[in-house]
Amino acid sequence: MFVRKMEGKPFVLLGVNQGEDRETAARIVREQGIPWNSWWDGPASPIAMSWKIRKWTTTYVIDPDGVIQLKQLGERDFDVVVEHLMKDWKPKSDESSSLPGH
Repeated sequence: MFVRKMEGKPFVLLGVNQGEDRETAARIVREQGIPWNSWWDGPASPIAMSWKIRKWTTTYVIDPDGVIQLKQLGERDFDVVVEHLMKDWKPKSDESSSLPGH
């Protein structure tokens, strides 16, 4: 799985789910063994509204410096894009990444 392949690198995958209800979303996460943090956005959809998500699935690839490098509507295999960004990315300073958990 791509997430496991990226362990130890300044990479985080976060999921936002909508539809059904919180319990169904939690069950799907458990049943599918999804190893990343995932939130249920609820009927008011504050996360989707903040990020201007108009279609599910929407994928954002954000580099370690916090810059959006890609916004893709619909499902996509984004492994190649992320690996390319990681290969070319150089930290702005010698300090550790400011990403949570890294």
